[in-house]
Amino acid sequence: MNKAIIKNKIQVNGFISITASFEGDVITNKDLGGYVKWVDSISETKRTVSISKVDETDSTMTLDFVDHGREGKMATWARDCKIGDEFQFMGPGPAANISLNGDDYYFLGDRTAFPAIRVQLERLLQSQSKANLYIGLEGSKEEIQHYFSKYISLPNTHLLSMNESDDQMVFVNLFEEFFNDTSSEKILWCAAERNKVLPMRKLVKEIQSELVDKYISSYWQNGLKDEEHKKNKKLDSAI
Repeated sequence: MNKAIIKNKIQVNGFISITASFEGDVITNKDLGGYVKWVDSISETKRTVSISKVDETDSTMTLDFVDHGREGKMATWARDCKIGDEFQFMGPGPAANISLNGDDYYFLGDRTAFPAIRVQLERLLQSQSKANLYIGLEGSKEEIQHYFSKYISLPNTHLLSMNESDDQMVFVNLFEEFFNDTSSEKILWCAAERNKVLPMRKLVKEIQSELVDKYISSYWQNGLKDEEHKKNKKLDSAI
């Protein structure tokens, strides 16, 4: 178990960004885009949260939380915590990095995937990739502009956004609106609520021969605790 101390906290447009210091080199630059497990100090409940920034010089990491307004343990802690508070975490876990050698990239996700998608976009930017970027996001225009302003104005970038809804086909519809039959090196990255990822899994099975690389994962499931979602997620890998 590792400990961290909150050094800064920013809350804006439905996101809570917490920068915390840690001891030693438990988190390094290679962990950017990966995750840690936040641990509740009383119940020992564990929740996964993405690492959106790392500063090895200051031994700090920045964790981005989506504020759904719910009363879960991690959500409540993220809203209520203050600078100077200490918390426990496990990890880190690996980033879901994809190849940097594609012609067309398709990024699909809801707000819980925003931090990880932004890391992948930054990797492509740093690699000086000239690929086409197709970004389909579920969230408000204000949230997307705040979180992705650096990337949505880049050349060859195409953005489609949808407000949050119960439509389980939202990402299939966004992907089909984007899909380019002419490119040879297609790469897909998709993560969101499980019931919206399942239709994408079925679609990917049909077109997988056209994808040179892919990452697809459900980050959560509406109405289920983290442990229950994990059980369902294991079954999904067989689809």
